[in-house]
Amino acid sequence: MTLDYQAELREYPLVRNLLGAVFNQDWREDYDRVEEVYEDILDDEPLVARLARAEQIEAFVATRSEDEVDDVIRASQTGIRPHSDLGVSGREWLLTVARRLRG
Repeated sequence: MTLDYQAELREYPLVRNLLGAVFNQDWREDYDRVEEVYEDILDDEPLVARLARAEQIEAFVATRSEDEVDDVIRASQTGIRPHSDLGVSGREWLLTVARRLRG
C-alpha cells in the first residue's frame, strides 16, 4: 500500500513546499550542503513566513510518530533523506529546521 503523502500534508502546505520545492530532487545540483539551502532560501524568508512554516512543521510532527514522519518524507520523493544525508530521523530534521526558522 502506497502512502498518500499529499493527503498527509494537505493541512501543512508549507511542509509540503519544504519537501517538494525547497528540497526538491535537484537541490544537490545547486548546493553542496544542506546548510547552503537554509542560508540561501529559508534564511531570506520574511519573519512572518518563517514563523508560519515553523508552526506548520511543529504541528505536523506533533501528530505523527517518528516512523510516520519518515514514511511521509520518503513517500513525498523529496530530494533530502534525513537519515542518510544528515544522520537524523525525519522528525529530528524537521524540528531542527523549525528551530532555525524561529531564529
